[in-house]
Amino acid sequence: MTIGPRHWLGLDISASSFDAAVAEEGAIPEVRQRTCKFPRTPEGVQACLSWAGEVVGVGLESTGSYSQTVASWLRKAGPELRVCVLNPLQVKAFGSSLAIRNKNDQVDARVIVGDEVVHPVIHGEVRHLLLTNASHK
Repeated sequence: MTIGPRHWLGLDISASSFDAAVAEEGAIPEVRQRTCKFPRTPEGVQACLSWAGEVVGVGLESTGSYSQTVASWLRKAGPELRVCVLNPLQVKAFGSSLAIRNKNDQVDARVIVGDEVVHPVIHGEVRHLLLTNASHK
C-alpha cells in the first residue's frame, strides 16, 4: 500500500474524445493542471487512467449518453474508483466562483477536477453511497 497524495481526474466529454485534467485532493484549484486528450473509447479510458497514475475518483459533467457511457467504462476499468457524474450548472457555478472566463475543453476539465478536489466528500463519498445504495435495491 502506498501512502501519498490522493488524485482526482476531471473529464470534459465530447462525441469522439475527452479532455482530462488531474489534481491532488484538497489542492487549491488552478487553471494550470496538466491535461491530455483521449479518444472516447474503452481504450481511451484505460490510457487516461494509466496517464493519470493512482487516482481515487473521477468527475465528469452530465452530457447525456456520452458521459453515461464513459462513466460505465470507468466503473468497469476501476471498480474501486469513485465516479461522479456532475450537474453542469454546479460545475458552471464553481467555474464562475473562480472568475474563469475562458471556455474550452481543457479549461472545462480543469474546472471539473477543481470542483472535485475542493468537494471530494460531497461529490465522491455521498454520491458513491447514493450509487451503492441504488445498486442494491
